[in-house]
Amino acid sequence: MAAVVNGLGPTSLYSSDEPKAAETAGIVGGRIDLPVKVVPGLQEHIRTGVPFATTIDRDAAVIDSIRRPDQLVYGSETTGTAERRFTTALEGALTDAPAGDAAVVSHGTVISMFVAKLTGLDAVDIWSSFGLPGFVVVRWPEADGIEFQWNYGEGD
Repeated sequence: MAAVVNGLGPTSLYSSDEPKAAETAGIVGGRIDLPVKVVPGLQEHIRTGVPFATTIDRDAAVIDSIRRPDQLVYGSETTGTAERRFTTALEGALTDAPAGDAAVVSHGTVISMFVAKLTGLDAVDIWSSFGLPGFVVVRWPEADGIEFQWNYGEGD
């Protein structure tokens, strides 16, 4: 994954403060010689207090919450609130970013909601297409689609 990201030429690297994302960003940053800036607000849709569920039940709950972004369906915040939090945090981080492209390591639901709002694509389709790990490339703030997508197992 680091080789693929490096080939895209980012000049800055941002991460959610959640351990999984921060560890991934640290590995990628170390391999491509970019420091990682951890940004509060880039974390996943908050699911505090949600009991452990099977993968099928969790996936159904996530899809339902994505389909109803302004209703509290799953977790302790709506997916619409999560998307707005993520967007605000990203905008704040990028105000001080060096010139060039930024890479952001975060989580499937918030990234799917962000990319869907940006591109007009279906958030469930985006979320369903992600591997673990996986990433998408979009031009921001003016995007008309996903320019590139990579999932684990497709190289590096």
